[in-house]
Amino acid sequence: ACLACDYLPPALAAIDYWDHTVRYNLLSSLATAITARARFPSAATLSDWDHDDLCEYESFREAHLSSTIAELARHDTALLLRNAVEGLHPSTIQSIQWQHREALLFTSSCTMEV
Repeated sequence: ACLACDYLPPALAAIDYWDHTVRYNLLSSLATAITARARFPSAATLSDWDHDDLCEYESFREAHLSSTIAELARHDTALLLRNAVEGLHPSTIQSIQWQHREALLFTSSCTMEV
């Protein structure tokens, strides 16, 4: 699914009037999807990348994902921060891969512009 699209802001504006539970479930699903998309690939894939590949992926994240994440945060400011706090909690941090931890930090940092 294309998450960084021109139709996202109007679509998210429409859900502001939905039932709270339905709205929260949709925003949570979008947050999960965008966090997964922000993850760096596996170590095996990264080992095949050169400097240009890495820069291209970082550029993609900054150019496309960060604005989408900020748009989600405008509709639930704490959602991505809560996800990061839960995922980076000392009791769970060792059980998740570094790519997921980094993606949680990236998504939460993108909410700071809101």
